[in-house]
Amino acid sequence: EARVSAAAAAAAASPMGLGGTATIADGALGSDWRRFALLAKLRDGLCAWGADEIYEAQQQGAIAVLFLPAGRFPEIEAQAFQLRGQNLVCHLISVSRNPALHAEVCQFGMAAILCKPLQGPEESGLLDATVTVAEQAAQLAAQQRQQELQQQQHQQLLLLQQQHQQQLLLQNQ
Repeated sequence: EARVSAAAAAAAASPMGLGGTATIADGALGSDWRRFALLAKLRDGLCAWGADEIYEAQQQGAIAVLFLPAGRFPEIEAQAFQLRGQNLVCHLISVSRNPALHAEVCQFGMAAILCKPLQGPEESGLLDATVTVAEQAAQLAAQQRQQELQQQQHQQLLLLQQQHQQQLLLQNQ
């Protein structure tokens, strides 16, 4: 929520704002950016921005449309062709061809329209994985305690055997 408020406030403070996108671009790019702007205002979870959220959205297969400001993320730009091959709309916004939209997208770092909301740890299974790891750690600790007890018992048996052998030697002398 704080993330949404900060980015929305930054966009509202810009000369274009989220509502000023109508004259920034035409065609599919303009339509997609206006849709992103609306989703950001609605705060319904169907948009993401910033490197961390975009990465998480990509990991969850949730990106439908990706907006990249040219020159800002060369490692992702290099993958744009592959992303498009995965049925993902990838808009690479050039500062020379569309300076107003480039400036607006730069406020978000990078942005995306999602085909489904991002899952939190509860829905994605990460919380279950954490519990599983904790359970495994507890099981490992219990196994180690059991091994230590077995070693102690083994040492006690060896000591008893040595004592018994010594008693037999003393009796035979």
